[in-house]
Amino acid sequence: MTKKLRISTVSELLAFRAIQEKVILHYKSEENREMAFLACWAILEKFIKVIATEYRRCLLEKSLRDWLAYIDSGINKPTKKPETVLDNVNLPKKSEFISSLNNYGFDGEGVWIIMDSEGKHRRRRNELAHTGRKFTDISTYNLLYADVEKMVHQIFSQVKLIHSD
Repeated sequence: MTKKLRISTVSELLAFRAIQEKVILHYKSEENREMAFLACWAILEKFIKVIATEYRRCLLEKSLRDWLAYIDSGINKPTKKPETVLDNVNLPKKSEFISSLNNYGFDGEGVWIIMDSEGKHRRRRNELAHTGRKFTDISTYNLLYADVEKMVHQIFSQVKLIHSD
């Protein structure tokens, strides 16, 4: 069964996307492809960090329930101590990344392809963010931007589908 995100989490993500969409339109109107790409990328990155934090919160709650059950009954001692770090300053490692997205019904593997630090999308994002080097080939921009934009659309379509009932 797919877990639902908290309403406050969904609201946070939708609000951030709305702001970024305006920023993207502004940069596109100025033909600033690099900043449009980074603004779109920021939506995806924020989404992942928020989902991973939510996932960690759920794991912590489950772990705490297991420990409380053990304290109350004295049987079935949990094997691990609870992980208490919730916030993600950095993107999670691959296994947690994929697990956290899959836990909420998203395509963890598909998103990983875009966000993988070894992949072409993330390498280009890092190059833009760290060197400011422009896209020299518009077809490269169109391809990379379309992939990121498509993933953002796919994710938020899924958010709306999961939370429409």
